[in-house]
Amino acid sequence: QTIVRHQLELIVAPNLRWEGQLWPGVPMTLLLSELPREPVFEEDVDSDERASRHVEESDGEWRAEVQVRLPSLGVVDITFRARSATALQVEIDPAEASARERVRGELDPLRQRLAALGMQADIALGANHHEP
Repeated sequence: QTIVRHQLELIVAPNLRWEGQLWPGVPMTLLLSELPREPVFEEDVDSDERASRHVEESDGEWRAEVQVRLPSLGVVDITFRARSATALQVEIDPAEASARERVRGELDPLRQRLAALGMQADIALGANHHEP
């Protein structure tokens, strides 16, 4: 019964949530969402026949929100956005100030390692959403 409920929930709102252990003692939460596509209007159809439709050639936009509690960095929120024909966007948002500084210092080496692997990614330090 729970499998059917999850399948129906995915049809209504295409979100997938997972909570578990990234590795022993390291909890992680993942929320994967397909964002709605923007409608495209045909220009050569008169107003009576004009209908919105999705562009079939392009994939939708996906968003993954990850929260992980790392022993050395504490709570880190990571947001991934993927859309066809654009680079992967990654926003890393550590909760603690000391962790933010450590991540800030490692962003350039991370970008270089990904570029060496042929991956295009726009990686940024997120606005600190954890502070009051």
